[in-house]
Amino acid sequence: MLIEIHMIQNHSPSNLNRDDLGAPKTSIFGGVPRARISSQCIKRSIRNPGNPDDVHNRKPGIFFEAMGEYLGRRTKFFPDLVGKELESSGIPDTEWERIIKACTNIAKKEENKSGESAEELELDDRPRLPQLVFLERSEAKEFVTKLADMRQSANWKSSYKKWIDGELKDKALASYLRELSQAYQRRSVDIALFGRMTTSDAFQDVEAAMQAAHAISTHAIVNEVDYFTAVDDLGKAGGGAGHVDEAMFNSACFYKYFCLDWDQLLYNLGPEPQKPKDKDDDSQEMKRWREAHQTWTEEVKPRANQLAAATLGHFIRSAALTSPSGKQNSFASHCEPCGILVEIKKNGKVATSYANAFAEPVERIGKPDDDAADEKSWEGRSVACLADHVHSIRKAYGIESSLHWYSPKLWRYPLQYWERTEDGKKKEAKHVTDERYEVLCGEHKGDNKPTGLIAAVVEEVSGFKWDEVCDVGKASAEEV
Repeated sequence: MLIEIHMIQNHSPSNLNRDDLGAPKTSIFGGVPRARISSQCIKRSIRNPGNPDDVHNRKPGIFFEAMGEYLGRRTKFFPDLVGKELESSGIPDTEWERIIKACTNIAKKEENKSGESAEELELDDRPRLPQLVFLERSEAKEFVTKLADMRQSANWKSSYKKWIDGELKDKALASYLRELSQAYQRRSVDIALFGRMTTSDAFQDVEAAMQAAHAISTHAIVNEVDYFTAVDDLGKAGGGAGHVDEAMFNSACFYKYFCLDWDQLLYNLGPEPQKPKDKDDDSQEMKRWREAHQTWTEEVKPRANQLAAATLGHFIRSAALTSPSGKQNSFASHCEPCGILVEIKKNGKVATSYANAFAEPVERIGKPDDDAADEKSWEGRSVACLADHVHSIRKAYGIESSLHWYSPKLWRYPLQYWERTEDGKKKEAKHVTDERYEVLCGEHKGDNKPTGLIAAVVEEVSGFKWDEVCDVGKASAEEV
């Protein structure tokens, strides 16, 4: 099953995502320049875990606040985290330094991709990996626990010694580390969503369940220049400027697109134990598999389903309410989407971006008549073009899906397509879907239908009511 999220969001003057020259990112689409926000920037702004040591980013975002300890950490400081866990591991302190040093050799160096200056490296001398790795919050602790077991294992004791002495690569270490319980539940929902790929065998790669497109403006743009000055409050020279500079910005209405593979998300959060091949039914491997599969069926799978439902709902909410942080202190462009379309495809996994609705740039024509559907402003034209394109593509390719439309002003942005004559002239406006909401989250009232977009989507996809799972992410890791 695929869940696709399409958003139309207009931003006031801003520089949300800069290029190497400090200008807002752009791209050519449909033969004209468009404003662009990279998918990396969008994903980071949504999953932002905050950092108490970063003066510019201390406070976490709303996705983190909703999902609690179920977000991972992208960091190079895995060896430092291991060092802290060694203090309560039972491993003799005479071996700690060698273990931490061995950890710094995990993964291969990514040439010219450090991004750290010599000054930054000097200020922070903690042991680190040569590349960023997406870590679960419990991963360092589990790593040390397995090392302690490995150290005592008759079969692996010599490999442990060779590894901490630098005589053995991490591939052998990985072979042991992956002898974990097959009934394993991944707890970091952002790793489950966005995946993990490293050059190390010690860290298991995770296939991303979520695809995110670069957001592009639905219309042509031209970057503008803000010339600004600052006055020296203690200067004696009069009214002259103490500082003069320029900053580039633009204002654009964006189309954003996300595609979530629901089955991959469930697998990432609670992978089903794989049955051993070519093993006797009474073998130890088969006995362990049956025990693991029973645990997975009774405990892991239900918890993963519940956590996935909460993840989906809070991702939609966070995508709607979160803006990238680029130069927000200068522009404060915190603007809500005027419309969100969620498409649910239960049969087949053919993803469909509707970016081509804007291959011909929309044009801002003027204000609509009072209390009439808006097809003239940039937002209104963008919604109208999206609706017409969605209807045409679904009809032409026989796409089977359910559609849920949200807008804070349904009367103004109703998501209507036009029935047309053979030569393309408009005949009659009709709604693309009857599932339309003016409330983003919503709730259930008795046995009635959900009152908001997120409640409706979560129930259709997972079977859970939104009020049953919305607080799942706030539970401790031990509770869920």
